[in-house]
Amino acid sequence: MLSTQTRFSRPSRFQRETALDKARRLGRVPELMASEMINLAAGHGSCTEADLRNYGFTGAEIAEHAGAANQEAQRRSIRQAAA
Repeated sequence: MLSTQTRFSRPSRFQRETALDKARRLGRVPELMASEMINLAAGHGSCTEADLRNYGFTGAEIAEHAGAANQEAQRRSIRQAAA
């Protein structure tokens, strides 16, 4: 069956798009992962791979993007602390 949805298509109005769905669609997974790393570390004192999996990131997404997301999270944290 041929799908009529493209990478930039929005889901139907009956299907609610999550932040993770949107990040995947727009190629912004590292940015969302960085935000979640910051939120989890602030709330729990740390962020583990299991925490990221519980949020909904796949193992492949974690393997591919965790390094860049961690650097982005650190950059944001340093910038926020300096402000």
